[in-house]
Amino acid sequence: HVRERGVFSGIFGVMISTGLFLAFDVNERILHYFQAHGVPGVEATRWVFFAPALLLAAFFLLEAVLLKDVPSQAGFKDFDTGDASSGEEESQPPIFDVLRKILTHPVILVIALVEFCTGVIRNGVMHWFKIFAKEHIKAGMTGGWTYANDNWGLMLMVAGIVGGMFAGIVSDKFFQSRRAPAAGFLYAAAFFATLLMIPFLQNGWALGFLVFVMSICVIGVHGLLSGTATMDFGGRKGAATAVGIIDGFVYLGTGFQSLALGYITTRNWDYWPVFLAPFALIGFLLLLRIWHAKPQPRAKPVPIETEEDI
Repeated sequence: HVRERGVFSGIFGVMISTGLFLAFDVNERILHYFQAHGVPGVEATRWVFFAPALLLAAFFLLEAVLLKDVPSQAGFKDFDTGDASSGEEESQPPIFDVLRKILTHPVILVIALVEFCTGVIRNGVMHWFKIFAKEHIKAGMTGGWTYANDNWGLMLMVAGIVGGMFAGIVSDKFFQSRRAPAAGFLYAAAFFATLLMIPFLQNGWALGFLVFVMSICVIGVHGLLSGTATMDFGGRKGAATAVGIIDGFVYLGTGFQSLALGYITTRNWDYWPVFLAPFALIGFLLLLRIWHAKPQPRAKPVPIETEEDI
């Protein structure tokens, strides 16, 4: 139900952050393991791709057996979700009608622009901090740089779990399942953390803490907007399309920051946080436009049972 989805977006955050831990830390350990046992460079690298492929195959089988489309297929009672699809006919609308609905929805369009900023900031931190840390380690600096570099995946996993659960719980419990206020708070925190990066850019421990805070913010926002708000405003019949479009904007932002920071950081790392800060501010200002937005069902949703009703 729409009143519970924020909390479930925390699960989405856990999934994302666990994948980051596997990608950054576990894959690196797999590579080092095979290299230490005499496997040549290219052959050892192949296992960095084989291991995720095996995991994907296992989850394909798991989901093929366990994943269901509606609660009744899993032995539960179907219920009205209270989102934008409430009151609609059960028949599936034509795909172009779904696309028109999604692409002309003012709230979804704002969310897409916010998620473009999320893509810039998220990958602008996740990918570039580790490169920055390695450059300092090569220059003979250790301390915070070494710790963050060796445990970057673990830090991102913890950040994702904290950010995802915080955003979801705050959205459901304090803002009546409005997503923008919780996301806006995280964007504001990310903006100030980005500004603080500027004076602490050469301090490994301080910078590591700041990018950890920023990771909490952007993973929390991503789970809440891409994983939850899309279902709220896209409705049951348009949720997948909305997720695809909004995630597309996330990776459009990812591509943009890759080109921009690839150019900027080869000239002067001082402009790294300066580049990120405006996107944090823009994301916050965009969220102000949809601060009070909630899905409008076509019919009054059927109330869900609570523990007090049973």
